[in-house]
Amino acid sequence: MLVTPESAVTKTFSTYINRLRSTYQLDRVVMDECHMVLDSGPDFQPKLRALGAEMVQWGTQMIFLTATLPPKDEEEFFNAICIPQECVHIFRGPTTRQNIRYQVQEVDEPVIEAIHRLVSEKLEQYPAPSKIVVYGSSVERTIEIGEALGCPIYHRNVDDRAGKARRMKELMEGKHRVIAATNALGLGVDLPDIRVVIHAGQPQKLRDYSQESGRAGRDGKSSEAVIVCGHIEQPKHWLKSWAQSKEDIFDFVARYMCRRVIMDQIMDGRMDRVGCEEGEEPCDVCKKQEMVTQCSQELPTLQEGLDPLDDEFADNSIGNSMSSQVHESSQAQERIMQSSPPNVPSSPASEDQGFISRFQTSQNEIEMQALFEQQQRERQWLASSITKQRRQEGQEIIELEEALRKWANRCPLCKVQKRHDQQHRLEECQQDGANDVREALQLMVDEMTGRNKRRFEKFSCCFYCYVPQAICQHWQQKDEQGWWKEVDGVDCQFKGIVMPAFISMLHIQEKWLMDIIYDGIVIQDQIEWGDEIEVYKWLGKKVKWGGIEVSKLVQVFYKISNSLE
Repeated sequence: MLVTPESAVTKTFSTYINRLRSTYQLDRVVMDECHMVLDSGPDFQPKLRALGAEMVQWGTQMIFLTATLPPKDEEEFFNAICIPQECVHIFRGPTTRQNIRYQVQEVDEPVIEAIHRLVSEKLEQYPAPSKIVVYGSSVERTIEIGEALGCPIYHRNVDDRAGKARRMKELMEGKHRVIAATNALGLGVDLPDIRVVIHAGQPQKLRDYSQESGRAGRDGKSSEAVIVCGHIEQPKHWLKSWAQSKEDIFDFVARYMCRRVIMDQIMDGRMDRVGCEEGEEPCDVCKKQEMVTQCSQELPTLQEGLDPLDDEFADNSIGNSMSSQVHESSQAQERIMQSSPPNVPSSPASEDQGFISRFQTSQNEIEMQALFEQQQRERQWLASSITKQRRQEGQEIIELEEALRKWANRCPLCKVQKRHDQQHRLEECQQDGANDVREALQLMVDEMTGRNKRRFEKFSCCFYCYVPQAICQHWQQKDEQGWWKEVDGVDCQFKGIVMPAFISMLHIQEKWLMDIIYDGIVIQDQIEWGDEIEVYKWLGKKVKWGGIEVSKLVQVFYKISNSLE
């Protein structure tokens, strides 16, 4: 059975899974392109993040498949799917493809003009039915490329589902040999005769690039992946994860080093490669090195002029690191070979060998059964852990609702200060500092919800009272997938609580509150500490808590309320 993530987290599908389990018909669950969990957000398959915890509850073997999950992203992935890394067996293959020639062309002319010329050359080089895909970084860029090349375009907003299918069918049947596309043309595309994949401009992430460049040469024949860009930009350091992604692609595009070395290091954690290997299509860097070496051997008089090119690679710190590691690996292998014992003739077969063979078979069966039972116990433990966590979070949501009721119709500043008289609104408060709190609150409201500044992610809260939509009576759930609609004539029952409480606590106990925020941003989410804008963005992030969607701001309010009990 094939099912979408949005359907897999519904109550109806959960009932169906329980029926399969009760009749012992559920063998395993396979999640394809599982790296997409890391890209899940309010605007892109938001239910993916909730899928891991749901699948663990099913108590069966789970298989996660992807071609693009770098080792550095493994921890984030396992946290997202609620499975401890020590409970997972990982099998890795190389991300780079042997039959793809990776290239980067840095041009002075407009990128689209350079691509137009390159496409014309490749259409002559690879006769029909060979095809070319040109990736643009945005819908606008893709449309511009399509108009320049006179080819069809493909992005998430073009046509309806039937129209998209028609465009793909025309490409498969060879009606068009060139298509301009965004990354919407990626997952699930398996055309065998795409010979060239071109990226217009520097890609944003190496993980996405490895996925998109892999569209080429699916039939195993020689193919090309080319990045055509202008000036190569050094990444700027903003958020930690974003800066790292930019640095990864910058290393791939800009450094004078084998493209496969960079991709294998980052995408697979392979550290022993020094260049393209036998049987692989050489990348542009290795091809140039090969030409330099050949010219040096055939024309000794040119050696002096060509030496700096070799020196540039030899002086590269990563190149030296790779060479030293390979040298050490070779020495270690030699030591192992030298220390290996000589071949010793086996003893004559005895008449007990048949018994021994049967004994070993029985022993293997016992070991396999023990392994199966161990895995079953691990799955049961995982399901139990998730159930325990859900119960705890469910209790916390009950406590959150109770806290909101206690704060209703009370002045948040006076409540934070634990004053006796709290039965008034913040607007009416005459205490010292009340004006400062009111001014700070207005600034925060403008920054979090102002025009072109909305910091709250979709469905993270009610945009009027900032309480979770699952709690606020002004909202009603439209369907099982979690979308919400406003209820006419019904006002929020907890207005003027969450954000005023935050500002009031910031005014009274700034250090205590900022320590909580710092711990959430830097320690837990591992985001580089920035200015107050980054704090606002973090407060507006949506998270799953107790089975409902809430903002980080609401979780901070819950901690504020508990601290005053």
